Amino acid sequence: MASITNRKGKYYVVYWFDSFDGKRKQKWEQCENYEEAIFKKKKIEDEVNNQVFLAPNNQTIREFLETFVELYGTKHWGFNNYKANTGLLNNYVYPLIGDKKIQSFSTLNVDQYINKLTKTKNVNYGVRKNAPQYVSPNTIKSVVKLLRCAWRQALRWEVVKKNVFIDCNLPYCESKEREIWTATEIQHALEICEDQILYLCINLSFSCSLRIGELLALTWDNVFIEDEDFEKDNTRLIIDKQFVRIDKEMIGVLTKDEIYKQFDTQLKRECKTALVLKSLKMNGKARTVWIPRTVAYMLKEWKKKQNDIKKKLGSIYDDNNLVICFEDGNPIEKTNIEKRFKKFIKVNNLREVVFHSLRHSSATYKLKLSKGDIKATQGDTGHKSADMITKRYAHIIDEDRKVNATKFEDEFYASKETEEKDDVSELLDVLKNNDALREQLKRMLSLGPFFHRNLAYITINLLKIVVFLTMAGRNEFESNRG
Repeated sequence: MASITNRKGKYYVVYWFDSFDGKRKQKWEQCENYEEAIFKKKKIEDEVNNQVFLAPNNQTIREFLETFVELYGTKHWGFNNYKANTGLLNNYVYPLIGDKKIQSFSTLNVDQYINKLTKTKNVNYGVRKNAPQYVSPNTIKSVVKLLRCAWRQALRWEVVKKNVFIDCNLPYCESKEREIWTATEIQHALEICEDQILYLCINLSFSCSLRIGELLALTWDNVFIEDEDFEKDNTRLIIDKQFVRIDKEMIGVLTKDEIYKQFDTQLKRECKTALVLKSLKMNGKARTVWIPRTVAYMLKEWKKKQNDIKKKLGSIYDDNNLVICFEDGNPIEKTNIEKRFKKFIKVNNLREVVFHSLRHSSATYKLKLSKGDIKATQGDTGHKSADMITKRYAHIIDEDRKVNATKFEDEFYASKETEEKDDVSELLDVLKNNDALREQLKRMLSLGPFFHRNLAYITINLLKIVVFLTMAGRNEFESNRG
């Protein structure tokens, strides 16, 4: 428990606690007067009793984040995420708030920090083409997302009392829709494509919704195109690997990604990166993608050609069992395919898109074919959650909603309008043959604006009553007559 001590006319609240590093420490907190000391002592004791007390921690934000990267980042981030996140910390976090105490960093400080970021010069300005002068809203969003994750761990580790990066004020991010080819444009591109490797890559990316790294990492043991597969309409691919180029220093450091093979670089010897065949982003979880028969036959023919080349080259052929590779069997990097694709577009005067857009075209086309079946499309694309499909391809769902509105109009409102028209026609016939009823309606319509505002409604319903009474009277007359 805490105690109050008076030293040289100054009041202190004194208590023991277990520090973040596991050591037992004593804390002296100076107070302005005795009343403040009593208040602080009670607050500390209440927090201890309610098990919400946090031991004082003089850690700076930088010190904590370095621990966070070591304990969390190396185990949960892939190679690309690790590089991106550590870059954000080094460029936009440590220089601005790295020396601040983590326990005293408030929600106000967060908003001040974000505001400061908007006026901070972009580290890529003047280095990278078309880089904005100041930190972009998208980059700020990424920084806040990273820090929100860090503070979530800090809360779990009992370093802070709350996650101050939740519900913070972010600058407006203008979302831009990626330009994609339509199915017709893709058909035209395939008709004029003479590059065999690029031709196969376009077909696989579009029909199977593959990322370029997944496409180039595809191995023949994961391609099922045997005769029995065709007979059972079960031609398919197993997607369980991808190609990436990473820093050599990171190999063996990160634990999330399993590396199957590292390839000797064809670049300069002093190159700090390596091309590796590794597990997928999604915790290494493989997915099955069923392929159209036409694409399956393409793969079957491609495999025959590849086997013929193997025989001709003999020992020269470096057999890595890759579907897409150079003639000598060595892997093709994504930059090579992207350059081929860009040149192909320019030479043939096609609408400019990037190769990754084919994957978006694929998802768009499949959503249309399946009438918005998000789960089925997610199974092909390999997105982590259905929400990512919903957000990224909301425009397709919106198109279906437009169709639904038209159907609603045709099925509900149009039929009601027809019924009302039939009722009105019947009632007009009654009015034509009933002079007394016409005079009565004239007198009612002269009563004021209330009836004018609801003229149509009142008239139709009034006439319905009249018709009902008329028919009832007619039936009674017929009954008495009988």
